[in-house]
Amino acid sequence: MKKAVFLAHVKDAARQRGGDLKEYLRMTKELGYDGLECDYTDLEQDPRGFAEMLAEAELQIASVPCWFSFEKGVNPEQIGAVVKNVAAAGGKKILAIPGFLDEQYPDALNNMTEGLKILCREAAEFGIQVSLEDFDNIKSPCATAEGLAWFFERVPELGFNLDTGNFLYAEQDVLEITKAFADRITHIHLKDRRETPVYDGQQPQYSIKGRPMYSCPVGQGDIPIRELLVMAEKAGYNGFCSAEHYAVEDQWDFMVKSARWLNEHM
Repeated sequence: MKKAVFLAHVKDAARQRGGDLKEYLRMTKELGYDGLECDYTDLEQDPRGFAEMLAEAELQIASVPCWFSFEKGVNPEQIGAVVKNVAAAGGKKILAIPGFLDEQYPDALNNMTEGLKILCREAAEFGIQVSLEDFDNIKSPCATAEGLAWFFERVPELGFNLDTGNFLYAEQDVLEITKAFADRITHIHLKDRRETPVYDGQQPQYSIKGRPMYSCPVGQGDIPIRELLVMAEKAGYNGFCSAEHYAVEDQWDFMVKSARWLNEHM
């Protein structure tokens, strides 16, 4: 498997420490990361220029999270433009965040299904794999295993982006669910979480049952990361695994510690 980290973390690290982004991209490569998880907004204005910037740092696009609002309706032209921009930047994977449930949009699920079908069809023409993750938001239609299964049944082309820490939000067993979906894994977010803070003043997210969840470097939390990696590998997954730890005061410190664990265990 290959190691990646979120570009948003690299940007935060450069901002928090007062450094230059290109220099931090070079340093990210030196830590042992080979790829970046790049938000669509990072590349949409200049896909080819974005690709050149990453190539200069000898980094690849691991995956591209793309936020949609399919609950409000589906625009095929917009979907096609997104796919073309990702392809132009050299991306081969799209993580679709299809939208959020809202009472004012009673056809939300049908719209999301239609949007995902079109997205998968457009992406396939460029050799791009589309996936869904277990998104940690109560209004997400795919926050739980049941929600993911609902979409997988209706859009079989979808892959599973395993986010190792997000089933904790839904208070579900990540090992059991990953075992059930292992053959569908097309990308992995390595998100570790714990019930105690890493540093004073750190703010938690809470599970649906009110359990505090603090971001931490990969390997320093309560998520069975190693077991999940072994399970994915046995199922045939050999792609990027992206370290993820949002909303922390010193991203570079977290990136360094995650890289050390990943370099030792991957």
